[in-house]
Amino acid sequence: QLYRSTYHIRYGHRHLHTICQDDLRKLTKEMQDLGYAPGSVNRTVVILRGMLRRADDWGYCKIHSSLQKPPNLLPDHPRHERFLSREEAHRLQAVLQRRGATPVNLAILFLLYTGARRSEVLNAEWRCVDMDRRDWRIPISKNGRPRTVILSTKAVAILQSARGYQQRHYGDQAKQVSAVFANPQTLKPYCNIWETWTRVRAEADLPDLRLHDLRHSYASTLVNAGVSIYEVQKLLGHSNIATTQRYAHLASQRLHETVKLLDVGYGRE
Repeated sequence: QLYRSTYHIRYGHRHLHTICQDDLRKLTKEMQDLGYAPGSVNRTVVILRGMLRRADDWGYCKIHSSLQKPPNLLPDHPRHERFLSREEAHRLQAVLQRRGATPVNLAILFLLYTGARRSEVLNAEWRCVDMDRRDWRIPISKNGRPRTVILSTKAVAILQSARGYQQRHYGDQAKQVSAVFANPQTLKPYCNIWETWTRVRAEADLPDLRLHDLRHSYASTLVNAGVSIYEVQKLLGHSNIATTQRYAHLASQRLHETVKLLDVGYGRE
């Protein structure tokens, strides 16, 4: 025989059944004032509302009648993809080099040279790195499946710097450190590198650059160099080619430059 326990679930000092649409509007305003992007605010509202409705479905509480209406979401205009130019990439790397080979600075460089996601890099472990094969295995990616990142010469050098940092600073503990870019204070992976990233991009005069834009830059650089969309899909670990198609226009631009060679080749101005 099964028994179900009764839980009093609260939102702060509130019972869930008292949370209404007006509370979600207040949450939206508070997050806006704190500088959260519309997409982040909307996701928070949708998730919270979904949790309340699920609690209602499971019989834990009766949700407020106002939550039967669709949520009031903020206008969220898709942001244009941000790619680093060659000069900007050089400027960013110069700042990181000047700041020194610390775990966070190396992690940012690794993002630039692997196109991996922030969480993948921050949680990277030495046991998943094969220096001989020059690859890095991510046990669980965003789509829930493992994937392997092929490492360039520069990416391997970054890993060697990370290993050297740990050997110099962690002493006998270095062999027990599993995280590639471990926090020197805890010897565990970083949860957040926002403060350092804010200073780095300010010093590089790139105030609008997001960490995720380094992934876009990785892809755009490859496409502009003539790498096919299908190869970029594999390198980024996209399960669906449609996700990689956002970079297709870059390939088109490159082809326009390529066909200009015909004018030169045929000798006509």
